[in-house]
Amino acid sequence: MVLNLIFGTMAPPIGAQLAGQGVKPKKTSLLFHWQRDAVAITRLSVRGLLTESQVKQARQRLLRNILHSVEKAGRKGDGG
Repeated sequence: MVLNLIFGTMAPPIGAQLAGQGVKPKKTSLLFHWQRDAVAITRLSVRGLLTESQVKQARQRLLRNILHSVEKAGRKGDGG
């Protein structure tokens, strides 16, 4: 699965970005945590507490976490 997500201060909410790509989280509660994580990474970057390479690495980890926890919006479970 390929996802295009934008992170940063002016980025749309992760939930809206996923919905726009026809994807949803396997658990709805994950959206809250992903959004908070994205905001925290941006905040630490703006405050100068993370280097650009650390920000990039943290966002890549967040994206990998999201990729492992989403499914096509039409699915109602994998039956297993």
